[in-house]
Amino acid sequence: MSLEAAWLNLKGTLKKQKQGTCGLYSFWYATLLLENLGRGKGIIYPRRCEGGTGESSRHFAKKNVNSGQGEVLSEAEMLTIINHYGYDTATYTPSGTDKRKAFITGHLNADRPILIPYLMDDDPEVVNLPTVYGGGPGAGAHWSLLIGEQGSEYLYLEPNKPNEIKRWNKDLLLASNDTVDNVKFVQYWKKPKKYGLDGLGDFDSWIHAKWKAGLMTTLYDVGSKSRQTLHQVLIAVS
Repeated sequence: MSLEAAWLNLKGTLKKQKQGTCGLYSFWYATLLLENLGRGKGIIYPRRCEGGTGESSRHFAKKNVNSGQGEVLSEAEMLTIINHYGYDTATYTPSGTDKRKAFITGHLNADRPILIPYLMDDDPEVVNLPTVYGGGPGAGAHWSLLIGEQGSEYLYLEPNKPNEIKRWNKDLLLASNDTVDNVKFVQYWKKPKKYGLDGLGDFDSWIHAKWKAGLMTTLYDVGSKSRQTLHQVLIAVS
């Protein structure tokens, strides 16, 4: 059974991400697919509200990789999380010759789902699509899960709509993976509603003044922009 067939068995049951946890939800989908293929090492839930009785990956990330609210902003952070839960990984090493397509094909042929970060454009006209421009007001780094390829396109699960398979041109998706750090996460975020999240910026004094004045009930500090290093990151999970 392939990754696509495993996804069909799960279609309609996958839940969309909440509050900037696209990387953790993508990893959750990977564990669900591998479990369905009979090669799982346990289903790793991103949040306690999604199920499970052990520690959620969000809780672990906040304690161990300096995640402010569940975001994962580097290969090292993602590997720490995945390996903590007993899963094996293979990572792409950038070199003078771009061999990302060969890396992806090799692991997909072995039914190993691949976590991929890219620059997502949140423009209303092209919502939740990879981009190399970052033209939308909500553009930024985003994780998804590659599960197949067909002709000139990659097939992937996008955490905002995991119950449908997204398709995108291979060259354009890899270009987006290449330019993912063109837009860096801002340092401070607020939670305007349950599971919502709004970026505030990097203006420490202004933000903390509002927070101390009680005008901001929940504040997340994701740290310096240098924390985001996702350029050409690819992580196969097994």
